[in-house]
Amino acid sequence: MIKVRGIERASIAVRNLDDGIAFMERTFGAKLKQIVPPGKDGYSYAPLWFGDSTLELLCPVVSDSLIDRFIRKRGTGLYHVSLRVDSLKEAIRGLAEEGYQIAGEHVVGPLENFAHWEEQYIPPRLSAGVLYSVVEHSEPENPRPIAHEVPADIQVKNVHAISIACGDKEGAWLFYSRVLGAKLLYDLHDEEERIDNLAFSLGANRMAFLVPHDQESVTGKRLATRGPGLHHLSLEVEDLDQAMAWVEKQGVRTLGKRVLRPWGDYSVWQECFLHPKDTLGVMFCLLQLTK
Repeated sequence: MIKVRGIERASIAVRNLDDGIAFMERTFGAKLKQIVPPGKDGYSYAPLWFGDSTLELLCPVVSDSLIDRFIRKRGTGLYHVSLRVDSLKEAIRGLAEEGYQIAGEHVVGPLENFAHWEEQYIPPRLSAGVLYSVVEHSEPENPRPIAHEVPADIQVKNVHAISIACGDKEGAWLFYSRVLGAKLLYDLHDEEERIDNLAFSLGANRMAFLVPHDQESVTGKRLATRGPGLHHLSLEVEDLDQAMAWVEKQGVRTLGKRVLRPWGDYSVWQECFLHPKDTLGVMFCLLQLTK
């Protein structure tokens, strides 16, 4: 088993880095950490603060690079998730003990404000269609660098959860619980959306499986056309109505507000999805939560 400390960040593939940064700053009040120039993999990227969490934008600068091929095949949107561990060597050993051999380049070196950074990737065929990098890094030299920010009338607290569309709940849960050490939070039937929603903790963070009851549900149609994999990011906000009004002012279509009482481990769960065609190909869900 891998001892996962939590989610380091999620990555979003975009076509234009400057436009992507401007959109995230203007729409969600994200704060730019820095812009990292392109390396040998042919893309530049920009990590941004979303409250206490980090999302990064990846932008190809070389034709036929990995990110360029991803965008040409699937369009812009969620690309991969980074999991933080204390020891990458121990994580690779833990995977091998469970019968999973990890191939590919082992990246080592300083990165951003980390003096030491190591990572290696878990193929998505092992993890319900999600590409993961397993990351070991030193403590940051500057805990919260901010290179640029713009005023925005929205208060994003964090990335509350990352949700995955999958058809084989039992098989996916076996890998996540046995190999990644996931802990079950709840497994609920959502009759309105016609899905099972299995939420779990992964270190200090949350993820969820969305398992459709049939192919006519929104998640079922997505699974049929795109296969299993990353579905949406949930952003916790201070005030959902205020956040909805703000993103609509920025030209982002909202897809209706839903209030659930109770839901999982919350007494009140308020949510609103945003149209992915307006948000760089990413499905975002805004949440206001009451314990």
